[in-house]
Amino acid sequence: MHPKHKIVTQLEDVPALIHYDIKEHPGYYGAFTTQQTPGFLPNGTRIKKGSGEEGDLTPPGTLGTVLGSMSHPAIGGGYFVAWDNAPKRAVFVMNFKIERAEG
Repeated sequence: MHPKHKIVTQLEDVPALIHYDIKEHPGYYGAFTTQQTPGFLPNGTRIKKGSGEEGDLTPPGTLGTVLGSMSHPAIGGGYFVAWDNAPKRAVFVMNFKIERAEG
């Protein structure tokens, strides 16, 4: 198992994520946080998928908007985003897969 997937299998890490207040929001499918991690792109920032891995459902180049962000020592950081092709569906994306959109 890849070390960045530790959070999925180690229950002792769950309390460190509770302070992010991940919950459902009216009008959206999928739970997410609107909190912003210091040093990360702010909520509302326009982004694009810069890289992907085999099995990713969203291809590189897809545009979206940051809804929130979070970080954890075991997995690194990431963003909750709404892609333009699914604007009310919140998904989590690791920070190394997105970049600020130009323009």
